[in-house]
Formats: sequence, C-alpha cells, structure tokens
Amino acid sequence: MFEPLTARAMYSEISFPLTHRHASQNNDLKTKQNQQKKHLCQCVFTEWQQTVNKTLLFLNVLVFDTFFQTSIAQQIIKV
Repeated sequence: MFEPLTARAMYSEISFPLTHRHASQNNDLKTKQNQQKKHLCQCVFTEWQQTVNKTLLFLNVLVFDTFFQTSIAQQIIKV
C-alpha cells in the first residue's frame, strides 16, 4: 500500500511547500509594495502636472492681460 516515509522524505514534503508558500507570499508583498509605489508616483506626478498647468495658465493670462492692456493704451494714445 503506502511506503513508510523516511525522515528525509518527510522533511522535504514538509519544508519545500512551506518554503514555496513563503516565497509566494514574499512575491505578493513585493508586488503590492510596487503597486503602492506606482500609485504614489502617479499621485505625485498628477499633483505636479496640475500645479504646472495652473502656473502656465496664470502666466498665459498675465501675458495676455498685459498685452491687451498695452494694446488698449496704444489705441487710446493714437486717438
């Protein structure tokens, strides 16, 4: 029927699945940490991108407003 397991066979039956499971859990943890890092980087980049966009919009408005006021002033002076 069944052969009796030697101590070595019992050791390998017990330890290798546990080692494999431990490595698998370790990989899952690393994967989860990498996903969290990517998410954090995406959040920081998105925040940075929004700040840059707001700054550029402000500068565009400032330049346009200055140009527009100068243009009106020139029109008034010509009249």
